[in-house]
Amino acid sequence: MKKLQKVLRQIDELKAKQESGVQLEKTQEGKMEREEQLRAELAELESSYAAGEYTTAPPVVQQESTRQQQQQQPVPGANPGDAAPRPMMSKAALKNEKRKAARRNPTAVAIETELARVKDLTEQERALVGKIYTDPKELWRALDAGGGSATCILRASWFKKQRGGRMPKRGDELPPEATITVAELRDISRRAKCKYGALPVIALSHFWRTMEHPDPDGETMELIVAALTQRWHEFEDKGVTDLGILVDWCALWQAPRETPEKEAAFEAGLEGINLWYAHQGTTVWLVTGGADRTNGLTYWDKGWTSFEFALAMLIKPANSSQIKDWPQVVDLGKEGDAQTAFARPALSEPLAFFSGHAYGDKTYTNGADRDKIVAPKYRDTMFQVMGGVETLNLNKLNWGDEEIKALAVVLPLCGQLRELYVGANSFGDTGMIALVDAIVAMASLKVLWLNGNQIGKNGVTALKLACARCAGGAMSQLRQLDISLNQIGDDGVSALASACETGAMAQLTWLNLSGNQIGDAGTTDFASACAGGALKQLTHLYLSNNQIGDAGCKTLALKCAIGAMKKLEKLWLDQNQIGDVGVSALAEACAKGAMAKLKRLFLGAFSTTLPLPVTFSTTLPLPVTFVHSCHKGGGGKAHGRGKGGGGKGRGKGEGGATTGAGRGQVFSTTLPLPVTFVHSCHKGGGGKGGGGKGGGGGKGRGKGKLGAATGSGRGGC
Repeated sequence: MKKLQKVLRQIDELKAKQESGVQLEKTQEGKMEREEQLRAELAELESSYAAGEYTTAPPVVQQESTRQQQQQQPVPGANPGDAAPRPMMSKAALKNEKRKAARRNPTAVAIETELARVKDLTEQERALVGKIYTDPKELWRALDAGGGSATCILRASWFKKQRGGRMPKRGDELPPEATITVAELRDISRRAKCKYGALPVIALSHFWRTMEHPDPDGETMELIVAALTQRWHEFEDKGVTDLGILVDWCALWQAPRETPEKEAAFEAGLEGINLWYAHQGTTVWLVTGGADRTNGLTYWDKGWTSFEFALAMLIKPANSSQIKDWPQVVDLGKEGDAQTAFARPALSEPLAFFSGHAYGDKTYTNGADRDKIVAPKYRDTMFQVMGGVETLNLNKLNWGDEEIKALAVVLPLCGQLRELYVGANSFGDTGMIALVDAIVAMASLKVLWLNGNQIGKNGVTALKLACARCAGGAMSQLRQLDISLNQIGDDGVSALASACETGAMAQLTWLNLSGNQIGDAGTTDFASACAGGALKQLTHLYLSNNQIGDAGCKTLALKCAIGAMKKLEKLWLDQNQIGDVGVSALAEACAKGAMAKLKRLFLGAFSTTLPLPVTFSTTLPLPVTFVHSCHKGGGGKAHGRGKGGGGKGRGKGEGGATTGAGRGQVFSTTLPLPVTFVHSCHKGGGGKGGGGKGGGGGKGRGKGKLGAATGSGRGGC
């Protein structure tokens, strides 16, 4: 198949030479005469390959399969410990291996083949895989092809003012202010405040309403104008002063292209059209409403629009996520919030447009487009897109186990992925089990958010087992892991601790385990793993909103006292069941030099009988603050901050027309300033009060907000 593709590329080059007036040799002309036959053979091969009917597996897969078989078969007369020689295989045996590979899942074979191809690249070549779909410079380069003559980019501010017309065709006479240059777009992008990579480019994915004109009555034009008007503030909020609009009818020369120059410009523009939809920085607006007037086909029936939609769904940030600049996929066929709140489907696998796969039944004006163009084009584009992506933001999509399993199929392609966000979805252990093998193998992964799902102990146990299978320490580059607001419990956190004991996640600095029903047993196992050398780089640990009591807190303190988590800077233990014993154990451990880099310790609101003021000595380095008292009233809350050695504190009150007073006390201490210790919560009948300060004649003040609420605080030592 590769040979056929190579020959057809050579034929395309010969055709270009011929069109430019170059005289071809007879052998070259003969090769061109075979074009139709060769294209038919290639289409048949690709279709069979996609359906799993081919009889020859890709060479790399054959070699790997053969190698594995040879390594596994014992050699007669050889000692089990000896390196087994590689026996020669007969042609029949080799043919049988090929047939076995052909019967395997074709998607898996395609992915393995691509992974083998990438593995054979040099390090420099691997770093360039897919960069055209994430690097803004590559989009600007594509749009500027032919010195800017290949693609006509309409100016959004001009488009927004149009009324009662229809979309202009490339070549129609337009005023100078109707178009925008790549240089200006690049400058707008440079000055914008887009933190997450959105670019000032909107690509339109639409169907043609008639064969002659995509928008004969201006319906599509009206939708774009309305959307620009309604959404202009989203761009202005990010400092974007204008945008470019890409519409195939307007941007590229349409048939008939009367001159070689127009044909060349069309080809140059067409070469970069995948970037319109698949680039991580572009915004794609979908025109999904209605049907064409020729066959009554909708946006979703058509192959080319489905292709554009699938590309747009690959690596753009989720509309529902907070980690975005603005919604980058908008369905103009819907109204109101539904334009951005539509259900985002799972990632399509590479062979999605071949017959028998998800999009294999779509309709094309030219039936041959599917097998000759769209299916292989989507496969190759997806390999590039996923191979180069560094951030996948799939938060808050309501994805369940099935969508996560689909994600797990294609994640191995993401060899350069650094950040994966799949938080606030709805998948559980089944999805997590499918996911773990893929994420554990990602050597470059630095941030993983799994928060707000339904992952239980079985999902984390699968992670532990996957880490154990990974030689050299799994997820060796991981810096942040958020698994909060799940259901892992004591067994789950114990499994996570076991995984870390194998050397996994050795560079982790930020770990969130809040809201997981973790009790004393799980806390003990986790602290013991840390005392044994796991998670040496940890600086931030969240254990809020669990079921940790005095026993777990005491064990945590004891393990820290013997060297666990030496680099810890912030520790959250609020909303647990910790009382006097646990707090005293922490205080004693800190006094002995445990957690020497600690800057903040959050214990939140809990009941205590510890006499105030509390006194202990410590060698904690600067800066640390000890937040001591929190006073609540009927209408609001307040914080009290206390500092020793002449420090100050203040509190703020919020509530309705309530009033209240609270008193905060600060202890005598040798703690270097400032240190924060969230200690106790006292409830009262009124608003809020807060903040005392101490350390020899300290002062305090309170402030009331919202309505007539007032509060006051007083501190003393």
